[in-house]
Amino acid sequence: MATTRMTMNQNKTVNDQSRPAGLPAGDVSKKGRRIVLFPGAFRPPHKAHFNTVASLSARADIDEVVIIITNRCRHIPGTDSVLENQIAEQIWGLYLQDLNTSNTSIRIEIAAQSAVKQALGYFETSQQADTLLFCAGEKEFKRGTGRFSKIEQLSRKYAISASVIPSPVAELAGGATSMRTHLAAGYAGRDAFMKCLPSHLSRPQCNQVWRLCREGMTKMTDVAIDHIQQILEDNGFNTITSIECLNHNKPDPVFCVLVDNGKRYFVKYANNTVKADQLGKPHGLKPRNRLYAERRVLKCLGQQHSCQIKIPDVVCFDNKTKTLILEDVSRAGRLLEDDLKQGIFDPHIARQTSLFLAMSHSTQPPDEAFWGSHQADREHWETMLRLATIDLKETNSIPISLFKRLGLLHDASLKAAQCGVYHLDYNPRNIFVTNSQISVIDFEMSSSIGDPAFDLGCLVGHYLCWGLINYSRKQCLTSLCEMLDCYRNVMTGKKWVAVSERILPFAATVIISRLIWSEPMLDPVLCGSLLGVATTLLVSGHHQKAVLQKIFTDDSAHLYDADERQRLFKETENEYS
Repeated sequence: MATTRMTMNQNKTVNDQSRPAGLPAGDVSKKGRRIVLFPGAFRPPHKAHFNTVASLSARADIDEVVIIITNRCRHIPGTDSVLENQIAEQIWGLYLQDLNTSNTSIRIEIAAQSAVKQALGYFETSQQADTLLFCAGEKEFKRGTGRFSKIEQLSRKYAISASVIPSPVAELAGGATSMRTHLAAGYAGRDAFMKCLPSHLSRPQCNQVWRLCREGMTKMTDVAIDHIQQILEDNGFNTITSIECLNHNKPDPVFCVLVDNGKRYFVKYANNTVKADQLGKPHGLKPRNRLYAERRVLKCLGQQHSCQIKIPDVVCFDNKTKTLILEDVSRAGRLLEDDLKQGIFDPHIARQTSLFLAMSHSTQPPDEAFWGSHQADREHWETMLRLATIDLKETNSIPISLFKRLGLLHDASLKAAQCGVYHLDYNPRNIFVTNSQISVIDFEMSSSIGDPAFDLGCLVGHYLCWGLINYSRKQCLTSLCEMLDCYRNVMTGKKWVAVSERILPFAATVIISRLIWSEPMLDPVLCGSLLGVATTLLVSGHHQKAVLQKIFTDDSAHLYDADERQRLFKETENEYS
């Protein structure tokens, strides 16, 4: 743990590396000390942060203020870069160097991992005569203890007085996140960034903070690779030949690791990567506990599955660093999406991928929920459903009536949710094929609660898109019919009836999503055709094959007529009610 002590009445900075972690700096008297613990990311610290520390350090009843910086990175919106903890430490040093207090010492610590966890660690190392005060932002304080929910329990356990206190100053609108947004804008965001800095700084000091942040923007992949290499060595892996990032532009990168015996592994690392508390907040980021979910899903399916499809084995899970190391099941394989792009629609692959879904949906999930609790699993499923339906971005080219239908689909699917194992990102980019093997990867979005139609509809939608784009209509129709028949042979009777009416509507969500994100790159005529197909799918009901055959006939132009789409909506107004 890196620790810097700033004794402000002496107006100098002293490195305090030898002091045991968590112990107050300087002489600890028997009368006890009142210590304020101020944990946070501080990427970067802004004027509200500084004013909080200045106000607390000026109080006669406070002996020490400890600023604890989390070791976890913070994402710079719109980029694949992050700010690391050293940036926060340097900026705090600059802020505090001219701060004069007579009684209170101020220290800066970099936490080993979570800043709150390190703050709570003070219970173990403080004296019983001490008082620990945990500083929370105004909004967090009003909501309740939140991050500090364990304080009361730890206070009783160690017989140390403790409480949560609100920040004595108002929070900065947008906080450090808005500052990182300004940072990403470059020179255009510089003035807005400067307005968030403490008022006592000179212009050269403000410029120095700006330069520290701009020059300190680090690629997330570079941060992760350094940590992954050490984790692999600590877990006894052979000499590492190479570590390659597979998705450079994402804030949650996946790495391919090759070791000297020729084996290859996939590594997912979430320890000090950027974080979202919940999927979709903010957009593009994922909660760190997704790796716990993936590990549990793979364990569950590995114990119960007898399908021919291969899924990764979990080679190692390092709980301390939230690192998941998986067997490589894609070597020498090709993405199913690449086949579909080329107009290759293999009925055998369609049957097997559908069978895998049917067996997964029929699998009894373990007592231990994938996301930590059954309520968390349900909330995750509801988030995934919302993102695929009612949260799709509205555009001028897609009629409002279509989005209303998505709302009806969302409500119907919520009611239909049931237990099973649901992939929730089942698309051809997560399926690898060879001449002898089919493999499915990327289970980190899975849940033990869901709607079976969601997974199957997603796969059908991708097949439809490529079948229409490549004009491989006959081959695509044959594969889709095989896919639906195979699923129906497993999910028979009432199970099939309960699922079937939502399969094609969920396929429509895939097409609509593609139109929203890819429309500028698609031919206008093709966009009109895809929109017509999506409309038809949303009102399709139980007769999947008949609808698909109608879509794939050469004389189906009437499906894409705007007036016809409106007529279809009116005829099926109460389909999901």
